[in-house]
Amino acid sequence: MTKDIMFNNSNTLYKLRYEAVFNEAPQKAPKQLTFNTKNAEEAQMQSQSRSPPIPIPMPPSPRQSTEPQSNSHISAGKRSVSPYNVSPFPPPPKVSQLYDVARFDDFVKQNPSVKFVYIQWLDYMATTRVRILPIKEFTRIVYEGQRISIAQGNTGKLQNDTLTPVVNTKGQIYIEPDLRSLRRAHDKDPLKAATVLSYWRSEDGRPLPSCPRNNLELLIIDLRYKHNTTLQVGFEVEVTFLSRDKPLNPFNSQRPQQIYEVVTNIHAWSTLTPTQWLQTPMLAEIATSLSDMGIDLQQFHAESGPGQYKFILPPASPLLAVDTLIQTRQVIAQIAALHGLRATLHPKPFGEKGASSAAHAHISLQPPTRDMDFFVGGVLRHLPALCTFTMPDADSYGRPADNQSSGSTWVCWGTQNRECPLRRVEDGRWEIRCLDGLANTYLVVAGIVAAGMLGLSSASAPSPAAGPVLDQTVAETAEHGDDGEGVELGAGQSLRPGPEVGGYKELDLQVHPSTLDEEGRARYGITRKMPESFDDAYTALRADGALKEALGSEVVRDYLTMKDCEQEMLDKMAEMERREWLIERY
Repeated sequence: MTKDIMFNNSNTLYKLRYEAVFNEAPQKAPKQLTFNTKNAEEAQMQSQSRSPPIPIPMPPSPRQSTEPQSNSHISAGKRSVSPYNVSPFPPPPKVSQLYDVARFDDFVKQNPSVKFVYIQWLDYMATTRVRILPIKEFTRIVYEGQRISIAQGNTGKLQNDTLTPVVNTKGQIYIEPDLRSLRRAHDKDPLKAATVLSYWRSEDGRPLPSCPRNNLELLIIDLRYKHNTTLQVGFEVEVTFLSRDKPLNPFNSQRPQQIYEVVTNIHAWSTLTPTQWLQTPMLAEIATSLSDMGIDLQQFHAESGPGQYKFILPPASPLLAVDTLIQTRQVIAQIAALHGLRATLHPKPFGEKGASSAAHAHISLQPPTRDMDFFVGGVLRHLPALCTFTMPDADSYGRPADNQSSGSTWVCWGTQNRECPLRRVEDGRWEIRCLDGLANTYLVVAGIVAAGMLGLSSASAPSPAAGPVLDQTVAETAEHGDDGEGVELGAGQSLRPGPEVGGYKELDLQVHPSTLDEEGRARYGITRKMPESFDDAYTALRADGALKEALGSEVVRDYLTMKDCEQEMLDKMAEMERREWLIERY
């Protein structure tokens, strides 16, 4: 039984997919310690005449997955080779194989028109890299259990293939498609293709610590089995549609030329003006294309900026949610391109004076009882360092501002308070607001999970004593108003903070943090500013040893090295050139 347990643990941990039957029943304990030849011979004769032992079945894992499967492209009852949900064990598969051939056969049967497959992966700079294979070659790879070999140095290149010190000129990495993310592309795709996200593997098939997707999956498994906790993640996609009506004039050297223009200025939050209505064929094409792929939007609507729209995705398990986000953004950008527009995720596509775009993430904890430990004790505590991943460019820091519902310049949290970078929506459900579309979302969610686990682990320490109850000298309407709008707190005023929950000094903020003076902020435990620049966030991550260790030192080291090179390259560009360089790529 011990062999059985150890074998199945190793088989699941390292994804060996071997099968073995340990047919060993426990033997009867000897009645004497001295060796007796006669007794030994009798025992041997009895064992030969005895019927074969009955194998002892292993009990199922006590922790069964509660995360929902995507029903858009996965057949019921089929086991995923690389499951979003951790499979119970035993038994291992009866046939040792790299890919779930039955799942692939089912996909081909349902999508006979697919002729090509986009094999994709996301690098550290959030650039989607792709290999296009005919379906015949992809089928061969699946059936023969092969991977796609690429030079290891490619993972250390910037968006325009500029080399960085991370580039390793020796060795290979092997791209392994995760068939659970396999979807057919939208009907407008000229290749009649499917799309699949992938891992980075070593030559012998081992997971590479440098792979952002694999790193996230391992942290999700740790969260579940160390803390009996799972997550659901739902993303909001904010994009701005731009037109390129003014072609670049290479002979005009008088002043920088702005390439992109807004599609309409008759635009406001949740409006549908006649000018906006002319864009509904494109919006409908996006929504129906996503639905045909099995990605069902919850809703979409106009945002505040000219030509800006928000598409809201349903919650899913973390890896599935990130995969779906990547595929959704691709559909939006491609359909917009067919209509002659550029759909950009740039946080400030019109510069400092224009509206901003975010990429808010809603994260639900199951069970919800320890959400304070996860989000306040973990995520909030490490938030400045996490901004290196969530807001990964200098242009990202023009978006967060006070009194604009774009987060805050202070490290704080509040229930239904959109002026906080961390908003509590309800028990167990929180929103990360300091996040934009330039980020590698695998690294973002991995950072959030790692920080949250640090909070869960440290929560066993004795809690500090609750602080004194403060007097309330502001009208009751200030405490219960909509985000506390219009409340001005001067030096002689104070507001009774919410009760200290879980022993954390950071309290539930009920007003705009910018309305508080230093004393008022101190009463809510607000003592730290959010990073004001990427350099500030970079410095915070370098100083956060606990978060770096939880994420993996190799991942953090390579990421920071590449960001150094990227920012140095971008800093040489003029402001408009830099902005449009990013708009072209994000």
